[in-house]
Parts: sequence; C-alpha cells; structure tokens
Amino acid sequence: MVRRGTWPIVLALALLGVLFLGLWHFGATEPFRRAELFLALAVLSLLAAATPRLGSPRLGVLLSGAAGVVLLAGTALASGLTLAGWMHAATGWMALFLSLRLASQGRRPVRVLVAGLILIGVLEAFYGLRQTMGDSLDHVATGTLVNRNHFAGMLNMVLALALGHLVVTVTRRRRRERRSESVARAWLLVLGASILALAALLSQSRGGALSLAAMMVLVAVLARRGRRSGGRGRSVAVAVLAVTVLALGLVFGLEEVLLDRFANVSSEGERGVLYRDTLKLVADHPLAGIGPGTYRFRFRPYQSTGLSVRFDHAHNDYLETAAEWGIPAALLFWGFVAWRFLAAARAALAERETWRRGLALGSAAAIFTILVHSMVDFNLQIPANLTLLAVVLGLAWSLELKAKDEEDESGAGRRRRAGDVLVRLLLALALAAAAWRVAAHLDALRLASTGRLADLAAAAERDPANPEHAYRLGLVYRDVLAVRDLAEARGHLERAVELNPYSWRYRLELGRTYEISGMEEAAEASFQAAVARNPKSGLYRFRLADFYVRRGDLTKALGELEQAVELDPTLVERGLVLLLRSGASREAIEALWPSRREEQLRFLRLLASREPDTAAALLDDLWPRLLGAPSPPTPDEGLFYLEHLERGGRFTELRAQWIALARANGHEDPDFAAHRNEVWNGEFELPLAGGPLGWRLAAGDAFTAVREVDGTTGAHALRMDFPGEENIDFQGLRQRLRLAAGRAYRFSFAGRSRDLTTEQGIFFQVLDREHRVILETPPILGTTPWAQYSGTFTLPAGSEELTLLLRRRPSRRIDNRLAGSVWLDSVRLTAEAADAP
Repeated sequence: MVRRGTWPIVLALALLGVLFLGLWHFGATEPFRRAELFLALAVLSLLAAATPRLGSPRLGVLLSGAAGVVLLAGTALASGLTLAGWMHAATGWMALFLSLRLASQGRRPVRVLVAGLILIGVLEAFYGLRQTMGDSLDHVATGTLVNRNHFAGMLNMVLALALGHLVVTVTRRRRRERRSESVARAWLLVLGASILALAALLSQSRGGALSLAAMMVLVAVLARRGRRSGGRGRSVAVAVLAVTVLALGLVFGLEEVLLDRFANVSSEGERGVLYRDTLKLVADHPLAGIGPGTYRFRFRPYQSTGLSVRFDHAHNDYLETAAEWGIPAALLFWGFVAWRFLAAARAALAERETWRRGLALGSAAAIFTILVHSMVDFNLQIPANLTLLAVVLGLAWSLELKAKDEEDESGAGRRRRAGDVLVRLLLALALAAAAWRVAAHLDALRLASTGRLADLAAAAERDPANPEHAYRLGLVYRDVLAVRDLAEARGHLERAVELNPYSWRYRLELGRTYEISGMEEAAEASFQAAVARNPKSGLYRFRLADFYVRRGDLTKALGELEQAVELDPTLVERGLVLLLRSGASREAIEALWPSRREEQLRFLRLLASREPDTAAALLDDLWPRLLGAPSPPTPDEGLFYLEHLERGGRFTELRAQWIALARANGHEDPDFAAHRNEVWNGEFELPLAGGPLGWRLAAGDAFTAVREVDGTTGAHALRMDFPGEENIDFQGLRQRLRLAAGRAYRFSFAGRSRDLTTEQGIFFQVLDREHRVILETPPILGTTPWAQYSGTFTLPAGSEELTLLLRRRPSRRIDNRLAGSVWLDSVRLTAEAADAP
C-alpha cells in the first residue's frame, strides 16, 4: 500500500517554503540565492530519494530519473563558466522529482501543494497591488520578482491552479458540508483568483496579459467540453471570474494602463531583430549549443540592435534553450512540456473523478500560459519560476501514476523494481556530488563578498573554476597600491581569461595590466581580443583607440575612433577631446565629423570650448557645413559659434554670421544687412531671437511681451503689458550694437501707450560699454497715440560697443506700481551723412 505518513506533508510544506523564499529573494536570480535554492532542493531530494519506492516505476519515470542523474552530474563536473546553467536546469529537475514523489504518496500532499501554491500567489498578488497604490516606480505591480513580466508569469501559473481548484469547489460538495459553506468557499476562491488576475494585469506586462487571456480561453473551452461529466458549473465560474476581474479592473483604472502599454509597442521591432540574431547564433551551434548559462557572453558578436544594451537573455525561452543546449536537447525539453500539457488537457476532458479533473485542468492551463508567455519573454530563466513550473509538471504527470503500488511478481516487475533502486542510488550519489560542488561555490561567493584580499584568495582556492574570483584578485593586485604586484595581477587575470575566454571585460583589464607592465604588444593583442568579443560596442573600440593614442599610433587610433563613433555617436565628444589632447592634425580630427545633426552640434560646441589654433580653425571650416545642411541650427543652437566669434574680437565676422544664421532659418532683415539700420529686427517683423545681436527680454513676472499686428510701417509691433504689481526699475528689453567711433548717429522709434500709470514713463537709452548714458529719449507717458521719438549722438572713440536699452525708472512714490501697455515699432539707428568737404 502507498504510505500515508506525516512525512509527505512535512516534505510538501518544506518544498513550499523553499519556493516562497526563492520568490521572496527576487526569484533567486542572484548568485547567492540561486545556490541556496539549489542546496535546499538537493537536501529535500536526498530525503525523497531515500524513501521506499513510490508508485509504479514506469519507464518514463525511470528515464526522468536518468535525466536527473545527467543534470546533477553535469552540475558537479561543470566548468565555472557553465555552472550556473547546469545548476539552473538541475534545480528545475529536482522540483519535478519532488512533486512526483509527493504525488505518489496520495492526495493529501498534492492538496497541500496546490493550496500552498495558491496561498503564495495570493500573497504575492496583494504585495503587487500594494505597489500600484504606493511609491513604486510608475505604480507597476512587480511583487518580489522586480521584473513585471516574471511576476505576471508566476501569477498566471498560480491562477491556473486556482481555477482548477475552483472547478472542484463548484462541482463537488464535501461530505457533511452545507450548501452555504460550499458557496462561500467557491466565492472565496473566485475572489482569490480575481486578485491574482488583477495583479497580473496591473503588472502592465503585455506578454502576461496575452498569456492570461489565452489561458482563460483554454479553461473556458475545456470547461465547456467537459460538461457531460458533471462540470456544468465550471463555465459559470469562469464567467463570474472574468466579470469580477473586469469590475476590479475598472476600480484600479486598468483600462487606461493596458491601453497605454499596448499603444507603446515601439520595442517590438527591436525584439524581432533580437530573435533573428539569436537564430543566427543557434544556426552556428545547432547540436551541442554554446553551453548552459553562456548566452550573455556568446550573443554579443551577433547582436545588431540596441547596441548600448547588453542582452543577458533572448527574451524568448524557446530560442535561448536552443542556443545554450542545442536543438536536440531543446526539442526534448519542450517536447516533454508539450506532452505533459496535452496529457493534462486530455485528462481534464476525460477524468470522471472531480478532484483529478480539477487538478488536470489547472495543470494544463498553467503549462499552457507559460508556453504562450515564453514566446516573448524568459520566465524559465528565473529559478523560482522554473521551480514553480516544474512542480506543476510533476503534478500533471502524477495523474498517470497508479494510486496503489500494485505488486508485480513477474520478471518485468522485478526488473523495474531493480531499475528503480539503481536509479535512486545513482540519484543519491549525483545529488551528493552536485550539492558538494554548489556548497563550495556558495562558500566561495560569501568569502568573496567581503572584498578583502585574503578572502578573495580563499574564495579562489575554494572554487578555483570560478573566473570571477581570479578576475577580482587580479584587479586588487593591480589597483591597490598597498599590495600591488603586477606579476600576480597578470597571473590571476590570465587565469580568468582562461576560465572564461568569451568575457570582453576580462580581456580589457588584462590589456590594461599588460600596458602598465610595459608589455605593449601583449596589451594590444588583449585589447583587440576584447573588441573581437564585443565588436558592436563603441566604448570598447574607443578604449582601443585610447591605447593607440597613448602609444602615439594616431593612424590606428583614428580608424578605431571612426568605428567607435559610428557604433555609438555619443562618443564624438570624448573622441574629439582625445584627438585634441594628442595633437592630432586637422584632417584627423575632421575625419570624426558625425553624420547626425545632434552629434555635429556637440562636435562644434566642443571645438568652440577649446583654445588651440587647430580647434578654432577647424571650427571655422566646419561651421559653414552645418549651416548649409538641410536642417541648419536654430539661432539658439548657433549661439555658441557667435559667442566664439565675439570672444575672439571678430565683430565683422560676428555680424555676417548672425545674418547668415538668421537667413538659414528663414529670417531676413534687409535694412540691417545693408547697414540702413544698425538695429536688428527694428520693425519687429521677426521673432525675438536673442543672441549677441538680437533683442533680449529679461526674465520675470513684472511684464509680458508679445508681437502683434499693430505697426505703423509693418505688420507687427511689440506690445508690452505691465500688471501693476510692482514699482519696478524696468530694464526688460535690450540689444547690443557695434558702431564706428567718431561718427554721428540718429536714433528713433515709434511708440504709443495706453493707461500707463505713474510719472515715470518708458524710454530708450543708448549706453556705452561702461554703461554710461550716451542718449536718452523722452518718456512715453499715460495714454498716447503713435508718435515718433528720436535723438542724435556722436560716438566717442573707445565706445564702439553699445547697448540699446528700454527702461523705466522707479517712481518716487514707492506704492506707485507700474500698470498699462506700451507699443513699440520702427526702432532705427542710422549713421548721419558726413559733412561735405
């Protein structure tokens, strides 16, 4: 008979506790937590393997045990580079093994597992809902998994099990249970399932929402097809659940969230390119794959999109499995998952016993939702989510196990029992070996976390296959002056490269160490190897170029810089600084001229900030190229070049470039260009562009200024309104001028006003560079019609730089606040004709 002691319940609770802790620690994605999850499951698996034979030792179960031996042995023997991948796969197998063992002990452990999984999911869902109402970023529900997609994937699997449990509740009443109690229990399950679904949707995961919808459709179809077996209430339960989710969603504003998420799918094109690049990786390693857990190192040379981002995963579990394990192993795994889904779906339709039918329905739906979600994400690369799926797979498989251990005295039965004993013995040995290896790995991680030299050395000795320990040791010996030993640093970094030859980071730091040691040829080879392993990184090419500059090889440096800027245009400024500091020729610097307008502007701004003659001359040569482009700089964007000319005292060029910049933006002032008016935009027909030669408005709330159609000689005039809140010393409009000394000039403007308060009116001043008044016009006061205001002056020597200022002095009565409006037009300053000799 099947044993029904208390230990299966204890083991089930322990498995639930391990899964909960894995979810609590961000899905056990960190190296510490991943190793701890593995060791906890290994201990439970050893206990389960040591128990007497559980259920019939069918061929499939024996083959599963053999697969576990392979995975555990692979973990024990894995290199430091692939250990995480083998450990991850073995973690999933142990969860499958445990759930199978527990299910073969009868229905009670299965009930505990299912109820515990639902409880864990509901707790996670409540935590996620709290995040949407709290201070989380964008109010997104992520639970303890941090990533919204993995949170949604986990909840959808648990929701599927809850739906199966709901089927049991609405179609079968427990013994000695009143109908009201049954209904209350059903509504409690509907509420719990609704919370799970709502939290999954509020994660704003598009893949999660689609897989949830697909899973609900599947459940409805299976429920409808199974009506003949007494499940009439199941479709009603699904409908009630859907209505409840929609109602709660309206309360939480779910419709706006989902519409916003599905309206922003700009990254999906990039995702398609990622899949295409991953297929190329699979095509190059179709049989054995690149190695478990190595996608993040091996994919970079194939990457053609999002070059500033490093993809650690393929965002598609099918492709990542094929890439890392090879196509045959991937087909075996996904074939097994699909086999379990189809078998569970058939059981959901054919089972007559209510509990088994509900478990089959929940398991089929849980497997289906992850099959759908895995097309667009990497849920199964998260240890906790993989553990959850493995438990579900075990529950689904357990439906085919016999409820009783029927004695088979035939030769075949004895051979199966012998095979079961052998497999359990091999499993125990493999589990012990793998646990020993992972325990050493975990101990080394804890030692290395201190960062102390002695602990790092101990970690490298405890786990010599881990390249990260050797890498960190090398950096300590190189960068910490108190213990600096370049020979030791080189040795450890070379060891790190040997253990992980695909890491561009290790190669780069080894190259730097060679360079410090004076080994330039070895340094160059190491830098080049780093670029070869990360060829799409502009930053790594820039670092190689920096090395060539330090060596004085500007030809090679320029070649690498050109490629670096092409890959990453934001490196233009750093590359330019590098060449300027190296004394590169103008031709070499000009070769960095970028193709994008924004980078061209940054390029010229940086040149303008440099003082060397090379930079200034090159700036003058490149500025016309930018000015003549289809999208020339705006006056604000071109201000840096005008200020560059002004700092250099090149006022004639400043005036010419100001006119050219305005013309490139469609702004013409013929009178200014022909020196018929030395005031730019005196008719206010053009926007107030600012800049060194344009009108500038002071900031503040004491007035407003706007161009409007009300001029005397043109379509526009400038209107200024004063709200009457301050007795201001107004200096709100000004323009800088450059005039010839010794000549007489006439200044004039047209103005009118309405309801200007106080005895202090609005007037113009002409100030020299020392802010002395050369000319002051009569003020505009009260309400006046359009009138001309003018004056003449002779510009003394040394006062070529002037300021034209519109102002108003404060009233002598401090409570006399300025209010009203004033209009200005036809502001002109012209040279008087010279006297005849």
